[in-house]
Amino acid sequence: MGISNSSTDTEKVRAAVTYLKSKGFTTEAACGIVGNLIQECNLDPTCVTGSYRGLAQWHSTDLWPDIVQWMQDNGYNEDSFEGQLRAIVEAP
Repeated sequence: MGISNSSTDTEKVRAAVTYLKSKGFTTEAACGIVGNLIQECNLDPTCVTGSYRGLAQWHSTDLWPDIVQWMQDNGYNEDSFEGQLRAIVEAP
C-alpha cells in the first residue's frame, strides 16, 4: 500500500479507497467507509476520543487490544495508518 501517517489526507484517501476496492468493495462502499473514517477521526490513527482509539474508533478495552495484537502479528505498530486500515478488513 505504501501509505504512512505523514502522507497527505488526499494520499490517504486515495490509498484507502484503492485498498478497499482491491479487497472487493465497490467504489461506493469504499468511499463510504473512508468517509466514515474521516468523520470518526479525520484519518488520524493516533486519535483518542474518550474510550475509543484509532481510525475506526475501536473501544479501548473491548476491541482495541485485539486490533493491536493483530497489527503486531502483521508487522505494524499500533499507530500505523496502513496497519489499522488493513485491520478494518482483515482482522478477525
